Amino acid sequence: MTNEARNMTENEDESQTKCAFLLKKKDHTASDLDGTFIPPDKKKKDTNDKEQKLGNELFVFTAEKAGMADVNAEHLRKTVYEMSKDSVFFKNSMKNNDKVDQRIKQMQEQVAKLTQPKIRFLEARIDEIVALQLECRRDLTRIKVVIDMDMFYAAVEMRDNPILRHVPLAVGSIGMISTTNYEARKFGVRSAMPGFIGKKLCPDLVFTPVRMEKYSAIAQEIRQIFAVYDPNFTAFSLDEAALDLTDYTREHWRKYVSQLSLKDWNHDGWMQDCETRQEGGHEMPESLTMKIASAIVSEIRQRIFEETQLTASAGIAVNTMLAKICSNIEKPNGQFALEGSKEVILEFIRELPVRKVGGIGKVMEKILAALNITTMQEVFDRRAVLFHVFKERTATWLLRTCLGIQEQQSESERKSYSRETTFKAVSDFESLKQICASICEHLAQDLAEDNVAARNITLKLKCADFSVRTRSVTLNTSIQSCKRLLQVALDLLKREMPISLRLLGIRAASLIPSVQREETNQVQKRQLTIQDCKMTTEGALDSMKDFGAQEEESALSNDSNKNVDKEAYAPCPICQEMIKTASLIAVNRHIDKCIEKQSIRQPKRRIRITDYME
Repeated sequence: MTNEARNMTENEDESQTKCAFLLKKKDHTASDLDGTFIPPDKKKKDTNDKEQKLGNELFVFTAEKAGMADVNAEHLRKTVYEMSKDSVFFKNSMKNNDKVDQRIKQMQEQVAKLTQPKIRFLEARIDEIVALQLECRRDLTRIKVVIDMDMFYAAVEMRDNPILRHVPLAVGSIGMISTTNYEARKFGVRSAMPGFIGKKLCPDLVFTPVRMEKYSAIAQEIRQIFAVYDPNFTAFSLDEAALDLTDYTREHWRKYVSQLSLKDWNHDGWMQDCETRQEGGHEMPESLTMKIASAIVSEIRQRIFEETQLTASAGIAVNTMLAKICSNIEKPNGQFALEGSKEVILEFIRELPVRKVGGIGKVMEKILAALNITTMQEVFDRRAVLFHVFKERTATWLLRTCLGIQEQQSESERKSYSRETTFKAVSDFESLKQICASICEHLAQDLAEDNVAARNITLKLKCADFSVRTRSVTLNTSIQSCKRLLQVALDLLKREMPISLRLLGIRAASLIPSVQREETNQVQKRQLTIQDCKMTTEGALDSMKDFGAQEEESALSNDSNKNVDKEAYAPCPICQEMIKTASLIAVNRHIDKCIEKQSIRQPKRRIRITDYME
């Protein structure tokens, strides 16, 4: 133990001054503390107010969406609560919310034990991590774009049926809404909201059914446009994609220079570029990078409109995380570019409410609020608290995010693929089998496109009472085909029957590239059966154990649902990274790379907060 750490421990024994500035003190009235009689009517009102407040935290569809800025928030919350308070979903959500509250209480007790010396100690170590491990990964050279189609499903329906263009429209059913137009959003009606609540908020709401085949065909047209600018673009969904325009911009920047205004050219940055560039140089002026990128994105959006008569919004930044946030700023039918300087990025990100950041959902938002963290600036200011109460992986992700730094991860390092779908409650096995087959078909296509196979398959089940189960199996051989995926998924599903479901999802993880897959499958020749597999059961709220960059509500995307076979992984003797040991060839490749890096420079040991804690 270092002298600093020893001194810190001694100071803790002497000073148990609880840091009141870290936690808001609850105001107690005399009637709370001295046993004064409280009338039953007031107790009932207080209970209703408490339940209504909790209801606001439970429903994702009470959160603001583009086009809802002028909605009467109080009326929206009250209506949603009154329409939902007796439902099975609400009661199940209340149970889950109690678990979250219990966790918050434990965290607050931990924070109360934090002393000033320990806070200073933690902050010093965290700042060391920022300087040595995070800032060195800040990449300001890329041009990333996120393009999001405006109210995609609804826009398609309005395009094809002019009667729907001037009415509040919901694509979906009385059971669940997939998308709404901006006219409906004026009343607070939005996606992921039950249709009967939407009808209560807007009696004139018009419903039209989902036509997925049509939306998919239009999405393919749009993706063909994306491929012109970035052949390796990433599609998040039918209506949203991320593009890397770095190479295209550097190759074609001259084409777009003429579109820039005189104001864009006439500034100190451009003059400085002119002075520093070599005579006859052919490099793009750095000071004009975002201006030129903006012109390219405007062209993409214009081409989408000419092809489909649909509008799109976009965000432009140095990484996808920031670009995603920017894509919501000028909705609908607009775009926003964030200049690629560290100072501008920090000023932008730290003013944001935490919920604006992808990966922070309603559960994490509530936990952070209980720790007096509501903005990204407060995430940084209270970084010692975060590393004290969260797992280091979660705290590091939050720290990196508040700095506007995104961890770079190549497509080959993608951890999982998943597909899921919702439907009216179904209990018939044959019907569930057809749904499962459709999901497996799409999932197999995703795996084939990226030339990977999976050894871990997870089945996500949301029951009629809204409780969530996941069943995971680790296979002895990797699989990729729809037939094999379906076989494994149905074997897992059969074990749960009889059951009534309203959501079914499948995730493929423990990915292996196709070349390595062949090597692995040659070694593992024995036939796979479900009896050979390792089974696990996990609760719906376990997703909060390992919070990462994915929404904690999306169970199929969270690391906590991975059933990792620990015997199939081992630490690299050089870099300590956990690597798959199924293929000796793959292991040797990894070690060879580490040796090559070591010959260039001595690797530095990764700093961890736990190194400094007892």
